[in-house]
Amino acid sequence: MSRLIEIHHKGSISQFGDSDLPLTIGSTTGAHILLQEAMAVEGYIGDSKGYLFLQPAETSSPIYHNDRHVDASKWIKSGDTTRIGSFLLHYIISGDLVEIHVAEVDDKEVLIPPDSPHPDIEGGNEPLPRASKDINAARRRKKMSLLIIGFFLLLLLATSFVLTARSLEVAISPEPDTVSISGFPPVIKFGTHFLGLQGEYTVRASKAGYQQLAAPVTISGNEANIFAFTLEKLPGRIDFITTPVAGAKIFVDGQNIGATPLRDVQIAAGEHRIRIFREQYLEQGQLVKIEGLGKKQQFDYVLAPAWAVITLSTEPEGASVTIGDREYGQTPVTFELFGGSHEIVLQKQDFSSHVIKLDVEAGTSLSPDTVVLQLSPALIELTSKPSGATVTVDSVYKGSTPLAVEISAKKEHTFALSLPGYKEFRKEIILGPGQAQKLALSLQPEFGIIFLTAEPPEAELYIDGKLHGKAMGRLQLTVREHALEVRAKGYESEILIITPQKSYSRQIDVRLTPVGHMKQSAELEDNKTTGRGQELILLHPVSFQMGSSRGEQGRRSNEYQHKVKINSAFYLGSKEVTNAEFRLFKPDHFSGTVARRTLDNDTQPVVNVSWEDAGRYMNWLSKQDGLNPFYREENGKMVPIKPFTNGYRLPFEAEWAYGARLAGRQEVARYGWQGTFPPRDKSGNYADESARAILPFVIKGYSDTFAVAAPVASFPKNPGGFFDLDGNVSEWCHDYYTPYTPLAGGVKADPTGPESGTHHVVRGASWRDGSITEVRLGYRGYSRKKRDDIGFRIARYAR
Repeated sequence: MSRLIEIHHKGSISQFGDSDLPLTIGSTTGAHILLQEAMAVEGYIGDSKGYLFLQPAETSSPIYHNDRHVDASKWIKSGDTTRIGSFLLHYIISGDLVEIHVAEVDDKEVLIPPDSPHPDIEGGNEPLPRASKDINAARRRKKMSLLIIGFFLLLLLATSFVLTARSLEVAISPEPDTVSISGFPPVIKFGTHFLGLQGEYTVRASKAGYQQLAAPVTISGNEANIFAFTLEKLPGRIDFITTPVAGAKIFVDGQNIGATPLRDVQIAAGEHRIRIFREQYLEQGQLVKIEGLGKKQQFDYVLAPAWAVITLSTEPEGASVTIGDREYGQTPVTFELFGGSHEIVLQKQDFSSHVIKLDVEAGTSLSPDTVVLQLSPALIELTSKPSGATVTVDSVYKGSTPLAVEISAKKEHTFALSLPGYKEFRKEIILGPGQAQKLALSLQPEFGIIFLTAEPPEAELYIDGKLHGKAMGRLQLTVREHALEVRAKGYESEILIITPQKSYSRQIDVRLTPVGHMKQSAELEDNKTTGRGQELILLHPVSFQMGSSRGEQGRRSNEYQHKVKINSAFYLGSKEVTNAEFRLFKPDHFSGTVARRTLDNDTQPVVNVSWEDAGRYMNWLSKQDGLNPFYREENGKMVPIKPFTNGYRLPFEAEWAYGARLAGRQEVARYGWQGTFPPRDKSGNYADESARAILPFVIKGYSDTFAVAAPVASFPKNPGGFFDLDGNVSEWCHDYYTPYTPLAGGVKADPTGPESGTHHVVRGASWRDGSITEVRLGYRGYSRKKRDDIGFRIARYAR
């Protein structure tokens, strides 16, 4: 409903709508109907279910509605009048337009009778004529007859009413102050019941603090005419006050009703959710109970600040304080900061920026410890000739030239550059804050003496890959690692890794071996399979460099570079052993899951297998194919049978390195792919973007589409014909683990590792690996426990 309510008073018109109800009548400032010389509040005009009603105030002047004194609410109809003191309110209701005309009545006006005498008085002051005694008697007899007839008519009507009336029971909760039932013919009350004829009636009830009731009822021919009604409480008159500041928005059940201070807000009785919001203060919420009944209630709220007081100091003082794009002054400084997590940046010329991370709780005070600012570092740019020199600053390794090194300012630092074969360079340097200096150095070589003899006499010598001449005589070499290769036609070449010393000379004698057994190995069958169809690739005897050069990026200290010689041809499995192949040996094996991703599919490589179980699988497979087992079990440990048999076994580390780094290639490879780090997409199964949700580190931007282990042979084979030697899962090797140690100018033939140990060598990267260190083919790992990223492949001697 959308009504227009007009107040006509003294020639002016004020307009109101439904949202302004109830209207206040009285003399107080802000009254909608202003009556001068009346009480502050005389009454209200309110609405109930679309009908207007008049309600006197608790203390008011006598109010007369339609000339009847009222002390409770009365419905307002078009044409009604309300008298309050000397004011008369006249109501005209037409559709959605309500006019209330206010007029003043002069009660002190003097009434003057007509000048001429009343017409019934003849002669002016003569008394009225009196009736005769007979006439009076006749009148009394007539009156008595009428009374008797009226009595019998009333008796007849009463008898008829009793015979046709029906009982009406009305229950009203809570018990009202007044109850009436209007309609025609009227009803008669008997005790708590009413009697009335069939028809339409209106039940009216009132009670202080409740909405007036005016409800239609119908008396029917049924015996039970029982009606129950509940009086609705008048809304409460509520004040909302906030301190220490006003202007807080008040929400009642999610609806904004205004800003504090709010007074005389009418809210229905019952429970309501109150929310108080003001910028820069903490939001509050409360469940309140409104009593209603027109009663006054006040709610007071103390607003708590949404900020904390921060005090910062630095040593030295004068550092600017910045949070986001806003500056807060220079230290020492005190400022307000809203609650939450903040990064505070402290900056001062000649000093490095300092960041403080604070978790601020509103309403508190924080004073972090004084920040000691550090001078901005200085920068040294180092180059050397030759490059690649190791740089230390104050005995701490910093990298290799060319190199830029930051150092603390205003402090002496000792720089040292060293390169095998060259004299060490040392220099003390002091620089100011932010100062940069370039330093270019030419390193001076140092030499050692080697005396070399070789057989056969015609053998030639290559030093670091370059032809030197006959393999005999005195050699002056820089005191660094050199590769000496002795070659002769019809003989196996031999490579020696030596480091001359400047303090003494060395004598080296080399005797080359004829190539005979190489031809014999060439007669072997190139490829063959196990009885289960697992492909084996033949690898011939070879000499090559194991380990990694010192300058290789990502190199670890256990990758010492040394020469090995494999004298016996052997077979190496082209693929990793799968779950399906291993379950032929151990049907109940379960490789597990990682982050709800399975590792147990038949085509995935078997994992979560101990080194001992891998050895047991090899013995089982040897028996299946009629070969002599390579291992025997002693006290739960698998140990090799000596002399070695031709049974299946785990590959020796040198054999694994041969297949991964040299087989099918002209020189030892650094990675399983062509080029540098990082790999191109789908080069192998490493820690890639698809595993970002389950791994702490992945190769940024690299995708191989497998978050965990992939089915074997999902990626291209290497030049030797092998799959997944550089990824997917790491692989057990036969050898016990030990760090490599330098060989005194010799070559290790057919290395099989130490005789004992606690860990076994693990080679090759897995789906968990993504750093440049781990994905290199020269990386050496070790373990003594099974893991979800370690599997294995088959090896055996060719004869």
